[in-house]
Amino acid sequence: ARRCPATSVAAFVPMPDEPGDIGVLDALAAGRRVILPVIGELRSPLQWGEYAGADTLLPGPFGVRQPAADPALSLEQVEVVLVPALAVTTEGARLGQGGGFYDRSLVDVPRARLVAVVHDDEIVAELPVGAHDVRVGAIASPAGLRRVRGA
Repeated sequence: ARRCPATSVAAFVPMPDEPGDIGVLDALAAGRRVILPVIGELRSPLQWGEYAGADTLLPGPFGVRQPAADPALSLEQVEVVLVPALAVTTEGARLGQGGGFYDRSLVDVPRARLVAVVHDDEIVAELPVGAHDVRVGAIASPAGLRRVRGA
């Protein structure tokens, strides 16, 4: 997080089985703007809210902790979008939780700005890919950051 050259990042509050923790968000927020997803209605794109510390997060759907939504915020305002994933391929295909929130929200974001965050063993050779699935341009794992093939 400290080596991230971006001055603005969209991130997420990790679930217990996902890489990272609040400390990573705090490190990202030191010197840069961090926005987090806010889950709204089912089948809707994500909304976004400013990260202002762990004590400002509210309980949200599916056990997700999230900030209050700010309609003025969008992914157009950030340089890098960190995206949670259950698995990702070396070509950038990403498997999410199945709700489609991220795929609906990322459709207009350039692939080069999208970074899947996974454990090292969640980088796999192939995944089923649908027409609506948005590919990422890079993978962040404990082993480091790497660009995907074809991005």
